[in-house]
Amino acid sequence: MNFLSPFYALAALAVIAPILFHLVRRRPKEKVTFSSLMFLDPTPPRLTRSSRIDHWVLLLLRAAALLLVAAAFSRPYWDSPQAANALQSGMRRVILVDASASMRRDGMWSEAKARASEWIRQSSPGDVVAVYAFHERTEPLVSVSESLDTREGQRQALALQAIDRLQPTWFTAQLGQAIQTALDASQVDSEEDSESPPQRIDLVVISDFQQSMKLDQLTSIAWPAGAQFHPVILSQSVKQASNARAVLIEDDVRSDPELSEAAALIPGANAAVFRARVANGRESEDERFQLVWLDSKSNALADSPTLESTVLRGKSQIVRLNSIPENAVCLELQGDSVPFDNRFYFAPKKRIAKSVIAIEPSRGNASRSEPTESLSFFLQQVPLGNAKYDVSLKRVDSTDEIDDEQWKNTTLVFASAQASVQDLKRLKTFAESGGHVVWVWDQPAVKSAVESAVESAVDLGGIYQQAFGATIGQITEATVKQYSMLERIQFSSYLFRSLSDPKFNDFTKIRIWRHRDVVLSEPEKWQVFASFDNRMPAMFERKLGTGSWTVFAAGWQPIESQLALSSKFVPIMVNRVEASLPAANYANQMRVGESIRIPAASILLNVTSGSTEVAESSSEIEWIAKEPGLYRITGAGETQSEIAVNVAESESEVTQHDIQRMAQTGAPLSEPGDGERSEGQQRQLRAVELESSQSSWRWLLCCVLGLIGLESLWSLRRRTAEG
Repeated sequence: MNFLSPFYALAALAVIAPILFHLVRRRPKEKVTFSSLMFLDPTPPRLTRSSRIDHWVLLLLRAAALLLVAAAFSRPYWDSPQAANALQSGMRRVILVDASASMRRDGMWSEAKARASEWIRQSSPGDVVAVYAFHERTEPLVSVSESLDTREGQRQALALQAIDRLQPTWFTAQLGQAIQTALDASQVDSEEDSESPPQRIDLVVISDFQQSMKLDQLTSIAWPAGAQFHPVILSQSVKQASNARAVLIEDDVRSDPELSEAAALIPGANAAVFRARVANGRESEDERFQLVWLDSKSNALADSPTLESTVLRGKSQIVRLNSIPENAVCLELQGDSVPFDNRFYFAPKKRIAKSVIAIEPSRGNASRSEPTESLSFFLQQVPLGNAKYDVSLKRVDSTDEIDDEQWKNTTLVFASAQASVQDLKRLKTFAESGGHVVWVWDQPAVKSAVESAVESAVDLGGIYQQAFGATIGQITEATVKQYSMLERIQFSSYLFRSLSDPKFNDFTKIRIWRHRDVVLSEPEKWQVFASFDNRMPAMFERKLGTGSWTVFAAGWQPIESQLALSSKFVPIMVNRVEASLPAANYANQMRVGESIRIPAASILLNVTSGSTEVAESSSEIEWIAKEPGLYRITGAGETQSEIAVNVAESESEVTQHDIQRMAQTGAPLSEPGDGERSEGQQRQLRAVELESSQSSWRWLLCCVLGLIGLESLWSLRRRTAEG
């Protein structure tokens, strides 16, 4: 047995008082003189004992009460192995180490590991010590359950080994998520039947506490009773409280008229204008910077000029770049004293070549001698490509002119009503294998075998039936008095989605001079995008295999309609072409921590380091970018694609948070240095926890009250017996 306040045990000396009271004999104060004894000489009585104890029971009861009172104030406790094990869940220290990209600054990581080791060594052998690294995710190095399952004398060594193995990452830091994960883990025992929550949780966070950390996330955390939050601020983060960074910006000139005019003055800048934004920290001592181009081996390009930039503290500047060197893959900022984020990688955009074919026979149709009366004439005026694909248009008389190599690069085919049955059969096979076909009925339909009065009329229904082996429905030439219009336009479809804004969705100015009426035999297989004002479908589509077959029931030439002369023609054709292009599985620019789907049988190579990140696989996998650099994806039978990965801009904001703001979020913030106690203080704290859990003084005081009650009853009984 031990005592938390042993000096109170001196009060046990008060037990002498009842003993003295019992030994002191009470002499009579009043004398009565008897007449028969007045002539005798007084003789004092001879006593064998000066005093003696007459009431042993009362003496023992009173002495025991005083001894128990002294023992209760001394606060005794039993430091037994069973009691220590019972308090195993009462003291848990969870250490969170920031492993984000900002911790790569000079001296930061070594200091963080040293501070974490100090906190581990200050823990007592019986404490549960857990270590977690946090960035975008929280990774347990030594979990609470693992520490609980480890013997008491080996917990510190296990945690120190985990700290030695820890390395910083390039991810961003999520402080609120890490704290919530650590608190949840600290309240879970390794034993499934244990439901007693820990009485004390020390949460130690070792970080630079940069401004990109969102302290608002702490307001939603439910802190358990007995939890203490110990923020450990690294001294190196105070010394390196400012930073500068350069970011490359690429603007598409086709989306901005001003940029388009500026790009016209720059040689070779037909598709984009490149600019660099240099941002300087508020407390920076550096104001003069240089921008240097690097190749894939991180070597400066000798033939490219170094760009100078002067940026005041707390300001940013835009530097216009005339061009990007051919072999450059990285823009490096020099002159900054904090260099961990000074490289910005970019992937040179190589547009993938794709082709669109227009099948429009020129023979046998003397009435179509004018260029404006052909489909391809207006398609040639449409910019079919985009930033990723370079799309070219080729006009042919029939599919015989298309070779196998050209079929591979063809993504969309426009076919006029003059296309032969043999052409439509080949186009059907093309669509079933993943291609897309637009069949434009730009010729009058035959009403009957006898009533074919128009020289250019064709039997659309018969051609479709011969090519597909099925009928599309009843097709006739529409009777148009003056003109027809489009209605029931599906603006939710890919064909009209870009025209859904009220400023652009007015189609009343498009007049249709002649068109075909069709009653679909299987309407459930077709999706109608737009109809004529007589409720007949004007643009409709069906799926064929993995591709599609789209039908326009009227041509867009001026002889057919005013569609090609309207402002709606270009976006409709662009939407149709872009819908046929392969969807990009990844972005050209990524930040560390983002993920993409890598196609099957692909190899991902880190160009800047030369290492292979992902080997060949038989199925599609998800790849997470873990470090900055330039990556190249090589697929089976596909063109190589490159991805640039950079550190998130939030990690460059290294200005430190005001730690006192954390107290406003409700976090049980401790004073700096609280918890860094000596071994003697740790033993004292453990004694306080043991005594508080056992509460022996309460039982001792209950015994005192019982003894006092028993003593009172015994005294009353004695007086009654003597009386």
